[in-house]
Amino acid sequence: MHPKGNNRFPLNLPHLQNCIKKDPTAYQEEFQVQYRHYESILQILMMNPAYFDKQFESLVTFLAHTVPCYKDRVEFPEQLINLLRNYSTGLHRDSRLACCKALMILRSRNFVPLTSLLPLFFELSKCQDKSLRSYIRQNIVSDIRALNKKSRNEKVNKELQKFMYDKLSNEQQIVEAKLALDIMIELYKKSVWQSRDLVNQIAFACQSRTSKILVTALQFFLGTDEEAGEDEDDKDDEDSKVEKLNQLKETLKANKFNKSTRKREKILAKVKKTVNSIDKKEKNENINFSALHLINDPQTLAEKLLSGVQSTTEKFEVKLMMMSLISRLIGAHELLVLNFYSYIAKYLQPHQTDVTRILQYAAQATHKLVPPEDLEHVVKAITYNFVTDRSSSEAITVGLNAIREICARNSEVMDEDLLQDLTQYQKYKNKNVSSAAKSLIHLYRIKNPNLLSRKDRGRPLDDSLKRTHSVMSLEDDEMNFETEEEDEDSYMELETDDDQSIQDDEFGEWEEAEGDGEEEDEGDAEEEEDEDAEGEDENEKLLNPSDKVRLEDIERLYKRPRHDKESRLATVIEGRQGRGKYGQKKPKLNEKSSTSNRDKRRNKAFGMIKHKLKRHKKTKTFHEKQLELKQKLIRQERAKR
Repeated sequence: MHPKGNNRFPLNLPHLQNCIKKDPTAYQEEFQVQYRHYESILQILMMNPAYFDKQFESLVTFLAHTVPCYKDRVEFPEQLINLLRNYSTGLHRDSRLACCKALMILRSRNFVPLTSLLPLFFELSKCQDKSLRSYIRQNIVSDIRALNKKSRNEKVNKELQKFMYDKLSNEQQIVEAKLALDIMIELYKKSVWQSRDLVNQIAFACQSRTSKILVTALQFFLGTDEEAGEDEDDKDDEDSKVEKLNQLKETLKANKFNKSTRKREKILAKVKKTVNSIDKKEKNENINFSALHLINDPQTLAEKLLSGVQSTTEKFEVKLMMMSLISRLIGAHELLVLNFYSYIAKYLQPHQTDVTRILQYAAQATHKLVPPEDLEHVVKAITYNFVTDRSSSEAITVGLNAIREICARNSEVMDEDLLQDLTQYQKYKNKNVSSAAKSLIHLYRIKNPNLLSRKDRGRPLDDSLKRTHSVMSLEDDEMNFETEEEDEDSYMELETDDDQSIQDDEFGEWEEAEGDGEEEDEGDAEEEEDEDAEGEDENEKLLNPSDKVRLEDIERLYKRPRHDKESRLATVIEGRQGRGKYGQKKPKLNEKSSTSNRDKRRNKAFGMIKHKLKRHKKTKTFHEKQLELKQKLIRQERAKR
């Protein structure tokens, strides 16, 4: 480039790009020179696609920014599209990525429609280039978000969704189907596309024969991928929120004591806007519903998933995910898939891998509409395999916890004989087992106290029992309502006639059982204090169990187990994290400062520093002092002579 008048022309492409954007007509000749250079490299690439030139990447980026300033260069995006379509696999990876970036820059300037770029990008996803695939996915998601940011264009959205649905349904092109599924899931999580049609298309992908598509769709409904990165995201969000609030406090304090100016008012308004945006984002996240409730036909989906998990040859982890989704569907929509209980019962063995998760799925799939006869297979399998004297205390605890969670959702599954056998474990020597049995007794004190033995029914005058009976009377049938009213009347008679003698034998026996229970409670007063404190909170959980069973409720151990060698070593290693090395000297206050003379002396030879060592005088013994005094006296006598 040559100087023109007193001005000097730019010597690099970014400077020329800036000048062209300011005044396109004045720099049209320079633009033509660069465009001819680009065309010459393009012809070389068509003859030899593997050829790589570093100038091509900078030229394409420069033209992508400046071509919209000249309307006569409409053929530039078409040339890039044809180059990528014809030589997608043969091009150098950097040249291919540069062309894609240039097309996305033109797309951001509305120079190219998104509908014409999507087929090209899905074809490019077949290339063995992971960075290119991630770049394509991120830019498609961000572009569709930008389209729906200010106002929703339903016509364009329907066209894009139809394209995604077609790609997802074509399982012959696995890479394209996986990319379409990833884009749809990410747009749903970002609250851009949250329609029923989208969720049902993802639900259709749960029946796919391809492992990657199947696992991705299952993770979307189960939410496992969100839980994995949930903690890190929450920490980052909390830190950013604290920083913004501190900044707001500082600006408010500065405006309070300093003179109010327009600049300070603008800064204050900007900080308030960012804090309000964080609060709005948190509110929107709380309103977000689960995708499970948007499925049109959950019964058919659950049945197809059950037939699929019975005949699939996938890994056991994938089977667990399918069982988890079936149980969530049954619990959320109160479905009747009776074959699921007999299928899951064969996995209820203590030696089974991830057996606590399978117990969680069994409890999750239980609701009040399931016939008790079908649930008996599950409860009996847990009882015979876990709650036996030959099992370990941990297995018995897990089994009792699982039975409690199942009975909390359908109390009719338990018969009187089995319940009384299970309640005998309240006197078991292990505290975990006894506490789990007491929690089962506490459940049936609320649900159906008639199944318990008379001594386990508890005190009838308990205020929490009255409150829970009143809550249960609103939810249960008329027959249960009448029986519970009779029980409450009998309890009230006991309260009024407390001072009088009771002649009825039945009430007399009740009082004797109460007296025995009080003596036992006095002996175990320290253990019962904690359970009574948690009793009120557990009542609400037992009366209104959530659809999703927590794994902690089944694996819950009331007493911490003894540490073995591996657990002790794990705690030791965990305590060493973030701690300095043992025996290491303290670091310097200033890393650039020199070492002291004392530190330098440690690296020197002993012969060089022994004369500088301060030697302490050796203390003399009593015998040495005697000899020294004797010699001194002898010398004095000789001196007198």
